[in-house]
Order: sequence, then C-alpha cells, then structure tokens
Amino acid sequence: MKVIHSISLNPETRSRARRRTTPQRRSGFSITELLVVVGIIALLASLLLVAMGRVRTTAMQSRTLSTMQNFAAACDAFQTEHGQYPGVIPERVLAQHDAQLDGEQITFTSTENALFHLMGGYRVLPPGITSGSIAQEFEDYEEDYLITIGDWSLKIKLADIGQGPVINGRPHAPYYTPGAREVLVADGQWNPATNEPNQNDVVRIMDLVDAWGQPIIYIRQIRTSGELVGEVDQNDRAQFLFGNNNSTRFAGMTGYLLSTRLGDQGQDQVEYSILNRVPESDRMATFAQLIRHPAFGVENQPLEGTSRGAYVLISAGPDGVFFSREDGPGEPNNPVDDITQLSPRIVDDYDDIIFFGGG
Repeated sequence: MKVIHSISLNPETRSRARRRTTPQRRSGFSITELLVVVGIIALLASLLLVAMGRVRTTAMQSRTLSTMQNFAAACDAFQTEHGQYPGVIPERVLAQHDAQLDGEQITFTSTENALFHLMGGYRVLPPGITSGSIAQEFEDYEEDYLITIGDWSLKIKLADIGQGPVINGRPHAPYYTPGAREVLVADGQWNPATNEPNQNDVVRIMDLVDAWGQPIIYIRQIRTSGELVGEVDQNDRAQFLFGNNNSTRFAGMTGYLLSTRLGDQGQDQVEYSILNRVPESDRMATFAQLIRHPAFGVENQPLEGTSRGAYVLISAGPDGVFFSREDGPGEPNNPVDDITQLSPRIVDDYDDIIFFGGG
C-alpha cells in the first residue's frame, strides 16, 4: 500500500513561498531609459529656444520698423512745412568737411544732424551771416558744445533737446517725440582724431537707435537726377553724396561705418561690412546697388539707377553690422563682395532693415 503524506502549510508560510517563486516587479528607470528621456527633453528645449529666439528677433524687427516709421513721419511733416527733409547742416558740407570741436576732429552724422532739426537743442550760424537777429541769437545762446563744420557753426545745448527747433528765428514745436529707448547716445563711433572708436564719446550727441541698441543710418537725397551716388564736388551732381577722403569717407555715415566697436553690440563695421570690404573704386556703386529701385536702370550699372525714396533709413538688423558680408550673397565660406553686377534685389539677402521715405 502506497502511503501519501500530506503537508499542510499555514498562510504565512504560503505567502513567503509565493514571494520566492513570483518575479519581483522592478521600480524606477534603467540608465538607458533615463538617457532617452533626458535626450527628448533636451531636444524639445532646444526647439523651444530656437522658436523663442525667432519670436524675439521678429519682435525686435517690428520694434525697429516702428521706430523708423515714427521718424519718417516726422521727416515728412518737416518737409511739408519747410520744403526740405531735416538736416541742420547741408549734406554737401558733411560730405566735404570734418566736424571740429575745440580744434579736434569729431564725427557728426547725418542722423544726428536730422534729429536736431526735428527736436531742437541747437542754434546754427550759416556762412556769411555776421549781423542781424540770427547772428545775435546765435551769439547769446549758451551751449554745451560749439562745433564747426566747414564755414558753418553749430551750438548744441543738451537740455533744450526735445523743446523744438528754431528755424529762421521762429520757434516750432518738436516734430519728433521719440519712444522709449529710440534716441540714445551710440558709443563706439569712429574718432577721426585717433582713428579708433570712441567708447565714451566726448560729445554726447543723441542717435536714433534700433531695438538692438545700434544706431540707425539716415541719409537724404540732395538731387532727383544725376548719378545715384557720387563724391561731393562743386556742382553736387549726384543724388546722394559720399565724401572724398578717409575722414569724410561715407559723408554723414562715416562715424558709424568706420567704427570697429559700434553700439551696444560692439560690432566691427570695418572688418565685416561689405561697404568696407570692397575696393574704394567700387564703394559708391556698392552703396548705390543697395538703395536703388529695382524697376529703373540697368542692373549692372547701379550708379545710373534711381533711389526708392528721397531719404533712406538703415538698421543693421540682428547682427549689428551694416550689410555684413557674412549674411549677404554667396556661401558662408565664400561670400560675394562685388554686388555691382547683380540685381538690386540682392539687398534682400541681408538682414538689414531698410526704410525708404519721401516718394
């Protein structure tokens, strides 16, 4: 007879047995899984940062364009009343003569020249005026700076900026009231006395600045016919004027375009701007190609073209360099410097923001 023995286990013993034979459930993540999760988070974060960067750039561009539009509206209002676009000192004088302060060369830009005409804070004495109300008012004006440019004299009083200009002896309300951070002193402008940027400008003259803290170029047309850009001469035959030596190389734009540490971004215009990279003989044609109207003239003859406006406003854009060779036509390692033989639509290859006004 087979005898079968039966072993009876109490509940606690059976529970311990099941725990020994049932696979244990794993808690947490493995190293591989953690690395995958971290990688996904990093990828999403980088995509978010790129998207946020684009949104920020777009916002800065919109803000800059708004500044330009406000300034342009003031220029148009000034022209309607006075028959010219703003600029206390004639463009031909800025293109031909150095500005002097106490016998030392300084820069005085077309943008600064226009801001005074729109906002006030100055008295000007044209050449040949030695008596009369204008001469007396100039004599009595208490200035912070007395600047001479050729035969013109300009007194500047910083406390009066924004109170409106006095034109031909008659006071006017300001034509331009800047928004927050639209008018600041842009440091680093080229100092002709030392041939270096001036990080703490001796003359704290205001500049129109973009959303990145870089100065905005303003240059006005002096003629509606003739070659598009030319050097100053006695007949002033060109529509827009350049200078004829290093200290007036770009006329009223010289202080900005010859800087090696310009504005809040401290950008080197000499090294990277296409306007400094081309040979001197091509300088005027290069600038003409950037401002000319694409519907008029022969594509490979930019000096024979027509501007898109009576004045031009130019922001260097996100990179802080006016027409940087690194974002222009061509490949990153093989940029195109000679754009004079290309279409004027080549300007779209740059990230600069350009506004044309005045028709």
